[in-house]
Amino acid sequence: MFKQMPRRSFIIARLVAVGDEWMLSGPVQILRGSDRDIAYQLALDMSLRTPEAVFRNPEKLAQACEHQRADRARFVEFFGTDLLVVPGEQAQERLDGYYTYCRDAILGPDPEDVPPAVSMSLPLDLTDAETVALIYDEMDGLGFYAEFGLVEEAFANPDLLRRRRWREQTLSYLEDDSVEPMVLRRLAARDPEKASVVFRRLLKRPRFDWSRDGETLLREVKPGYFDRPPRPRVSPLSERLAEFAKRH
Repeated sequence: MFKQMPRRSFIIARLVAVGDEWMLSGPVQILRGSDRDIAYQLALDMSLRTPEAVFRNPEKLAQACEHQRADRARFVEFFGTDLLVVPGEQAQERLDGYYTYCRDAILGPDPEDVPPAVSMSLPLDLTDAETVALIYDEMDGLGFYAEFGLVEEAFANPDLLRRRRWREQTLSYLEDDSVEPMVLRRLAARDPEKASVVFRRLLKRPRFDWSRDGETLLREVKPGYFDRPPRPRVSPLSERLAEFAKRH
């Protein structure tokens, strides 16, 4: 079958492990060498959309962990902390500034060819929020959390949970799968006794104790997080894909 394919062409197919061997399964699509940009774009999209496929390669997983540690170190250098709370209207500007800093730190002073800084566009639910937290966790990577200030205030003063706005936002952090357990762990670690009061009132469990019951609760309300192995949020690219991404 491979002899029928043009040299330097690209194969789009499903690979299936059979013992120590591999076989192609299902339909096979061929892209000629002249279509390499299409093939590179497909590979780039897949690596970003399904990083777990990339991380099946132990070397890529180790490389991603190394990149994430370095990226987090730059975040801490730039902001002075790994947890930053800013007004939502300033979040995009602060994020853009961080990525510009990353570009300059990686390329060094006065590079000959300076590419534009690559950032991401934050969604409206973040930029329209009263406050946004940018947290760069060692394990969970960089995350953004709307109305973090309200939840932070509730953990500092559980009496605020009598007010609807604080109660609903804090409860949403507990129930929303996009909020990793580490966010609640960080808030609770500041004062475990007050954290116990927060969850007693939210859950109507008068005997709840964060130190004793916290991890069990997190596994109950966020099972999807614990069902998958932890992996970095940085997806490494091959040299060819990195060069393609730089050009496009």
